[in-house]
Amino acid sequence: MSVGSVLGLHSSRRRIWVFVSLIIMVLIAFLCIYAVIVNRESLHNKWEPVVEIQVGTEEELRNAINDLPLRGSAIIILTADIYLTDSFLMIPADKNVTLTSNKTNGFYKLFGTMSSGASLTGPCVIGVSGVLMLDGVVVTHAVGSEGRGVWVFNGGHFVMYRGEISGNTAVYDGLISNTTYVGGGVCNEGVFEMYGGVISGNTAYSGGGVYNYMGVFEMYGGVIFGNTSHYGGDVYNYMGVFEMYGGMVE
Repeated sequence: MSVGSVLGLHSSRRRIWVFVSLIIMVLIAFLCIYAVIVNRESLHNKWEPVVEIQVGTEEELRNAINDLPLRGSAIIILTADIYLTDSFLMIPADKNVTLTSNKTNGFYKLFGTMSSGASLTGPCVIGVSGVLMLDGVVVTHAVGSEGRGVWVFNGGHFVMYRGEISGNTAVYDGLISNTTYVGGGVCNEGVFEMYGGVISGNTAYSGGGVYNYMGVFEMYGGVIFGNTSHYGGDVYNYMGVFEMYGGMVE
């Protein structure tokens, strides 16, 4: 076989490999999008009826959740930044809540305002015993306040599509450990699925971004970066299941 024939064969194989690689990438992207759609539909189908509620104050937000019937499902749309002045926002075990916002550029913010002195009763911005889908909200703490971003309790289900969890600092919760402050962005004892969004700029002793405490954490997309801790700066998996199918942990 001539040199030209050999080079031509290699070139053909290279083109075939590039073509096959592109097909594989397209299929992976399609499967990720399909997983998001199926996941949303399956979660909503279990919780009827679905209602849309616009809220612009803390009182309206709490009432929207409290007034949901058993196994009720709501898409709650923030129309302004909201500060939680009383305690963290609780998603009860029998309710399904999607938090989003209608801001033209960026997302509205949900602020926790608990200080370290209130850490035993206010260790996070949002506590999840039911189902929470975050789809375009920034979960953070006001300047001078401490606490986790999202705390997924045993039996809770948290799904993140869009938005941010940033600027949170874990403090002693009185339950998980009496020596370490864990899970600055998300402390997961239930199920946490991440399809998009950003978890960054959070602080904890262990698991600055995500502390997976005997829970299930599945990552399909999104980015976790720039979190600070002594152990597991971005993700710390303690006796749990952490499976990564996409996204990025830096």
